[in-house]
Amino acid sequence: LCVAFLILVALMLRAPFITYPNVTEYDEVTYANYAMHMVDGKPFVDIHPPLARILFAEVARKSEPIATRALDMTFNRPYGDFPIANERLLIALFGILLPLIFYAISRTLGSLPRVALLVGLFVATDNGMIIFSRVMLPDMLLLCFSFLALLCILMFVRTKKNSLGLLIGAGVTIGLALSVKWTALGMLMVILFTLLIHKRIGAALVVGTLACFVYIVVFASMLLVYFPFGGHASNFANEADR
Repeated sequence: LCVAFLILVALMLRAPFITYPNVTEYDEVTYANYAMHMVDGKPFVDIHPPLARILFAEVARKSEPIATRALDMTFNRPYGDFPIANERLLIALFGILLPLIFYAISRTLGSLPRVALLVGLFVATDNGMIIFSRVMLPDMLLLCFSFLALLCILMFVRTKKNSLGLLIGAGVTIGLALSVKWTALGMLMVILFTLLIHKRIGAALVVGTLACFVYIVVFASMLLVYFPFGGHASNFANEADR
């Protein structure tokens, strides 16, 4: 009942009117341009790892045909035929998942269901979490992957038997988080420190190795799949690119 209620609250605060406003919000315009340039096979420069851009590009590719031209780099401009509703819906799904992850973390740490529900509700009803669950930005992906990895590790250290599946889950999800933004290094350090204080050195090596492997695979996939022939990387906001 607690989980069902938490899903209902998160869903009601994230899914309705997902297309509103149908204009550029925050850095959405940047990621929309990233997606169109990746679909068009046009190299560009970005300081962040590529996983969020890959997901956005694939959502755009599977949507209605779009014109692969850059959007105006300003706020409150219409998206035209870019499938912003589908992109925002993807993020909303992760926004619904995040309160459930916090509920599970709280239960793993020994909280009663009603206390864990309160923890999840804080996340589900937080204004910032609601906003970032309704825009085409990578932050909700980062949070979900990072705390899912932490959940796997907490379950691992609290179980009496070693579980390779939990270690693999932690390594893969923290690797995915690193593939969204490098700020996930902070959570990786928390995870490794947690394993080390529990004297699980081998487990720490497994998680760290898997995280690096996933990051390399994601980065290599972007280069090989989207830009197999390389090309001159130019600023996608140049007038010539529009």
